Amino acid sequence: MARLTDRDLDYLVLLCRFPFMTAVQLQEWVHGRRDPSLLSPLYRRLRGLEERELVVSDRVLQSAPRFLSATREGMRAVGVTGRVVTAKFSQYRHDLAVVDLAYRVQQIRPEFTLVTEREMRSEDTANQHTGSDDAVWATIRPGADVRTRRQFPDLLQVAANGKRVVHELEMTPKDVRRLRQIMRTYLLDERVGVVRYWAAPAALGRVQAVAEESNAWAHAEEVPRRVKVEPWANVEEGR
Repeated sequence: MARLTDRDLDYLVLLCRFPFMTAVQLQEWVHGRRDPSLLSPLYRRLRGLEERELVVSDRVLQSAPRFLSATREGMRAVGVTGRVVTAKFSQYRHDLAVVDLAYRVQQIRPEFTLVTEREMRSEDTANQHTGSDDAVWATIRPGADVRTRRQFPDLLQVAANGKRVVHELEMTPKDVRRLRQIMRTYLLDERVGVVRYWAAPAALGRVQAVAEESNAWAHAEEVPRRVKVEPWANVEEGR
């Protein structure tokens, strides 16, 4: 069997950072652009990885683009531990958009270290299984059991000084009480410098209203952090 090339390893490393990616997303992450004329060689390489059972390709819906996930063997090939994850029907649109959001925020702040939710959960779950109460990445909800009430954002960026930028993507309106609890938990985390919510049109109004309320609460409690809200227009073309 032929040895994996550096490009093969690049693809596998990326696929291990998210539950799944599409071929176009993978192309953008590796090559820095979406170009249909360059997809044929990418598809050939991905077919080779699939034949070696390092990658699986499937659909959640016939109308949706095919997605790619790393298998257990694919994870082993690049030294990634943890459980195998893939696309879920209930989270498909959200998780698809998070890959695009991750690419965008990395382009905006390339000097920051990007950590995905899958990477956070993998490391903190390993700590939990050793009996440690220390969460490297999770924010702990006040008054909750540290091992059962860990809160993970969709993405984190870490600055050179260690301060974190929390990124949450809201595609649909979330329960107000739940949204308020999540925002305030992040605001109380001293490791966090900025809490940034990205909201699709269906969720934008509610997210903005709860953010304003949470920021007023933070000001009254003399918490220095604030929630910032950005509109999110998903990248649909070319998938």
